[in-house]
Amino acid sequence: MQKIVITMDLKIRVWIYSVCFLSAFINIAAFLDYAYSLSHYTGNFIEIVYDIYIYHRIRGVLILIGFSILFMLGAAIAAVVNQNKDFHLQSRYGTIQFVIGFMILLIYFCYDNEVLFLLLLSMALGTQNGLIRSYKGMGFKTTHVTGSLSDMGTYLGYYLTGQKDCRWKVIFQFMLLVSFFSGTFVGIWLHSYMKHSLLMIGGILYLFSGILFFILRYKDKLKNQLQQGSSTAASPPADISSTTSSD
Repeated sequence: MQKIVITMDLKIRVWIYSVCFLSAFINIAAFLDYAYSLSHYTGNFIEIVYDIYIYHRIRGVLILIGFSILFMLGAAIAAVVNQNKDFHLQSRYGTIQFVIGFMILLIYFCYDNEVLFLLLLSMALGTQNGLIRSYKGMGFKTTHVTGSLSDMGTYLGYYLTGQKDCRWKVIFQFMLLVSFFSGTFVGIWLHSYMKHSLLMIGGILYLFSGILFFILRYKDKLKNQLQQGSSTAASPPADISSTTSSD
């Protein structure tokens, strides 16, 4: 029986999938509790026009515009914090996940303001979406699936034309879809038991996500140090006879 080797690359991918799971979990929690989508702005922009033209609901329009602005602001913050476009273990992903989790729990327990809570959640998801946006040169999004559907179809087309190196990209995008679906499903299932505690659970899961990233980074750093130590020990000593001494 062949032994399954769990590489660091696989661990990183699983962590990215878990982040996509979390964004879906938070999004469905906000939708079930407050009837707002915090990461799907195509639908939100349609709703803005609909509310203006049909219902004249100015407050609802302003809230949706606020979500859009805060989501964009979160992405801008992510670009300032992390200027590496491609995924890198030395980046601040874990810190941001930890901050998002702490912020969700802080607002959940300390403030009773629905709009403020949702605005900050929108900014948190925008930050996550802007922070983790490329892996091995391939762009992706962790808070919605429209881009993943399009990218998976594109890479599938490339694969069918003979570009076999696109196979892993198709699988990667597919797993993002599965992760988002799973996060939504689990959120709906837990909501039937926990109701308004769902966002609190999401905050705790974000804390764990940050901790897991720190563990991955520590293991990768430890592995690199061991490899450097082995290469140093294996290198031949300097030839003493080649050194000359002056009298």
